[in-house]
Amino acid sequence: MMAVNSPISHPLQSLERILERISLEDLVYHRLKPVFDRLDLAQVDSFYKFVIGQVERPLIRLALEKSNGNQSQAAKILGINRNTLRKKITQLGLDSDAGDG
Repeated sequence: MMAVNSPISHPLQSLERILERISLEDLVYHRLKPVFDRLDLAQVDSFYKFVIGQVERPLIRLALEKSNGNQSQAAKILGINRNTLRKKITQLGLDSDAGDG
């Protein structure tokens, strides 16, 4: 019996293989470029802060997931002080997701 390739899974597997070869820096660059192209310079300020916030939130969430909510271990993964991590968790509204660590 012949194996049947799903028309949905094959393109997704190809995309996953492509994404594995792209550096995070390149991925971020190519995602930000169209945003920069559309920016109205007269109305923009704090774009850096916005972008860092967009990256920081999932980064902290992933570290907390990896450490099963242990904030001390998550802080070590991130290379920051636990008190800094706790402050960022509060600032980013991740309090309900975070454990006590």
